[in-house]
Amino acid sequence: MEITSPLTRAIPIFDSIVPASSSPPIQEFLHHLHPPHVILLVFAKLLPGFGWLSSTNHPISQYISYLGLSDSYRAFIGKLEFVSIPQSVSTALQNPKWVTAMQAKMDALQANQTWELVPLPVGFRAEGEYAGKVFRLCKSLYGLKQSPRAWFSHFSDVILSMEFFRCQSDHTCFIRRHPNSRCIILLVYVDDIILTGDDAPVARSRNGISLSQRKYTLDLLQGYCQFMHASRTAHLDAVYHILRYLKTSPGLGLFYFSGHQLGLSCFTDVDYAGSQTDRCSTTGLSTFYGNHLIFWKSKKQAVVSRSSAEAEYRAMAQGTCEILWLRSILNELGFTEKDSSQLFCDNKSTSMLASDSVLHERSKHIEVDIHFIREKIQSSIIVPSFVPSSDQTADVLTKPVGPSLLQSSIVKLGLIDIFAPT
Repeated sequence: MEITSPLTRAIPIFDSIVPASSSPPIQEFLHHLHPPHVILLVFAKLLPGFGWLSSTNHPISQYISYLGLSDSYRAFIGKLEFVSIPQSVSTALQNPKWVTAMQAKMDALQANQTWELVPLPVGFRAEGEYAGKVFRLCKSLYGLKQSPRAWFSHFSDVILSMEFFRCQSDHTCFIRRHPNSRCIILLVYVDDIILTGDDAPVARSRNGISLSQRKYTLDLLQGYCQFMHASRTAHLDAVYHILRYLKTSPGLGLFYFSGHQLGLSCFTDVDYAGSQTDRCSTTGLSTFYGNHLIFWKSKKQAVVSRSSAEAEYRAMAQGTCEILWLRSILNELGFTEKDSSQLFCDNKSTSMLASDSVLHERSKHIEVDIHFIREKIQSSIIVPSFVPSSDQTADVLTKPVGPSLLQSSIVKLGLIDIFAPT
């Protein structure tokens, strides 16, 4: 399967961030929410300011530029850069927006009878507005094994009462559809919430949309003062190496071209026994919908593999699981997958063994993974395919690579930097 890289095409100028709509579903949805539900749904963080030391030998202006953006999108970015996250409670109390947000949170916790104000116990000291009194916790939202389940159960009831339905393939994902085919998607991860839809503010043009972590990267570069306790020279050298890379490409991101995309495919790769400490292998997965990268993972395998084939099969089994999950959730989002999904591996013997109906003696120790993959092959859900290492997109997710391989991987993954200086 040939992946056509967006880097070979002209980079578009992004002329809008939100499509025209008479009734944008996300804004309309948020407008009708009332505390404490709005506090549960959206926790808007004021983003840090943008400031760099002019004395640096490598100013950030060498690596990022906003000249190629439209006026509207440049103004949107400017608003994100204007405010900063307070570094202390005293600083936060000087900002009326933060005071309002904190008060709304406190009101919600008290309305839910999470805690109550009581006299200060003997031996303790309190300072501030409630000097002499403290909050006594009546029920815990954090710290107890049953607390997350109780919180999520209550949260789910609130969301389901707002005409959302829960995805069967991912119970933390909720979808609300409008009669005009517009939709809102809400995803919960622990205590973080992602709210998006088809009118979300992103960099877009007639050619497609661009997604990057430019703001997060710049904030990370600005405030990286602490890495870990008792860090050593080798640790700091690794951090500086990462930060130098991030500084050279803060706007690098995914570009999704407009037009209909078809077919789900997954590339799997393994760095066999690559861990120097325990000789566990590292799995790399990159999954595409058409030519668009939609999922990637790099994870060390839990146990030591006795052979490279065993490590490869563990990776292929993981890739198969991801394909099954993505096919299911895409179906619920309205993108039905009827054709088989391709599972790519750069190990010929492993690919051949997956399709072989005979279980060889040398494969007994990976029998479960083999049967699992073969079952999905026989049901036409996946088709195993060999891919040359030169076309392998998951290689960069398994081990450190040099500049030339890194650059080729960026091309194969379809990444571009719309903020790169011209």
